Amino acid sequence: MLYRPIQADDQNALADGIWQVYSQFDCVGPGYGPHDPDMQDLNAFYHQPGSFYLVAVDESTGAVVGGCGFAAFGPSDEATCELRKLFLLPAARGTGAGEQLLRQTLEKAKSMNYRQCYLETVERMQEACKLYEKFGFERLEKELFGGGHHVCERKYLKALSTLALWILALILPACSSSFVPPTDEVHAAPDLRVELMSMHLVNEELRKELIEIGLSNLRLKDVYRQESLDRMHSSRLKEIVAAHGWPGIDLVGTDGAEAAFHLAEHSHREPQFQNECLELMENALQQGQVKPAHYAELFDRVQIDRGNMQRFGTQAVFHQGKIEFLPLEDPDRVDARRARMGMVPLREYRAQLEQAYFIHNDGR
Repeated sequence: MLYRPIQADDQNALADGIWQVYSQFDCVGPGYGPHDPDMQDLNAFYHQPGSFYLVAVDESTGAVVGGCGFAAFGPSDEATCELRKLFLLPAARGTGAGEQLLRQTLEKAKSMNYRQCYLETVERMQEACKLYEKFGFERLEKELFGGGHHVCERKYLKALSTLALWILALILPACSSSFVPPTDEVHAAPDLRVELMSMHLVNEELRKELIEIGLSNLRLKDVYRQESLDRMHSSRLKEIVAAHGWPGIDLVGTDGAEAAFHLAEHSHREPQFQNECLELMENALQQGQVKPAHYAELFDRVQIDRGNMQRFGTQAVFHQGKIEFLPLEDPDRVDARRARMGMVPLREYRAQLEQAYFIHNDGR
């Protein structure tokens, strides 16, 4: 079996094959894959940025016998791709072609820096569902926001990268409940401070719950709960930034500015917006409107998302039961850089993380 990217002259064979297989499972009509807009010109659609389609060809006959692809899930979600149009003609089933198509497609998605892959399917495609679950896809209780196949009752999500500790800021004592504490600090927009603090405290309550579960025990549905909340808060933060600029200390108080930072930190599904926040925070830092440590954390986050090394050692992953810091520039000088930003030495920070995130895994 030959596996290659889609070509312009594959259109008729792929369209016929998709219709044949989907018809076999009574999956035709509005809401099913064969009625998606991409079917009009598959080659053009899957050569768009962020998209890919792999074709399986029977080498003995040259006939197209299957395919599998992905595209960006939505314009506001740059971290998630959607698996699309996986099919295999009856003659090619049982040959391992389905596994190869799925494996190579997921590897391609990972190489294009997608962090997770989402799909929607139907219960009656039992063999396909078994294949997805074999490859680590986990069922969701409901569709991701923006899913378009309303007739598909099964929704799956798979992580494409190592579980990252994007919640590395330690839980603050003030976050022990969703009640926003009063402040004597003078600031210009008290209502906005309360709104930012409320979003942050609700967010941290859920993160505390996930920490209670233990990072090694998290399932994708747990992560999805957090990401759904992050998405909602990120959308509101965009509106706030558009209306007020960066919400600094003079506008929303010290704790309100900290809450805004955390909301930006958890907007990692939208790298462009996160980069905008970083630029605004850099200007605010020069005016004393944000804490240096908060700027340092967001700086590292954006650098890692760009594929660069971090500078201050704030970003790590949970891997094989241990915390591993992501690539760090000039490690010998990191503590000096951290000190300039008012941060503890890296060794002490690691100990804090281990205590915060693993205390529930060893029975204490």
